[in-house]
Amino acid sequence: LVCALVIGLLSALVLWLGRRPLLSALSLSRPPLDDLAESYLPVALLRLPPLLLLRASSAVLVGYQRVKAASLLNLALACADTAAFYLLLHSSLVLAGGGLVAVGAAVAATCAIAAAAAVTAVLLLPPDAAVRVLPRRCCRRAAAAPEAEGALPADAPAAPSESSLLSLARDSLNVLVRSVLLSGSV
Repeated sequence: LVCALVIGLLSALVLWLGRRPLLSALSLSRPPLDDLAESYLPVALLRLPPLLLLRASSAVLVGYQRVKAASLLNLALACADTAAFYLLLHSSLVLAGGGLVAVGAAVAATCAIAAAAAVTAVLLLPPDAAVRVLPRRCCRRAAAAPEAEGALPADAPAAPSESSLLSLARDSLNVLVRSVLLSGSV
């Protein structure tokens, strides 16, 4: 989690230091967009460290077998971001010219709150003791045979078979889809 926060801070710093070439590459360096982009970028970069911390915390929660908690945190962030966009873009801030900056600040704040909640969940929802990494059906045991010298004991788990690994991959499809969707939302 500390690494995610540090990488987020360093990434935001690098993007801030390279903002001129970045905005130029995005064709945002000419009037009237230049002032808007220059004012929005700092608040947009404020979101990056807590966002990476949230994503890392979500990954830890999934590793803890707390998929529902991770999904609820990400859903809450999406709802809060949507509400912030709607409320701020339809308020008088848009008329005053500060709408995009206000929205950027609001979504940075919602992301920081979600990241704090995710870190709290990681600390308060440790993994269940002795959770199996692979489902029982994934590791089929060979027929009981007398132990040969150097062989594993009869109670040792057998190596997973190819068909059981395919079954595990198929069962993990929902986590894969969730990860792709989260990656796309960044």
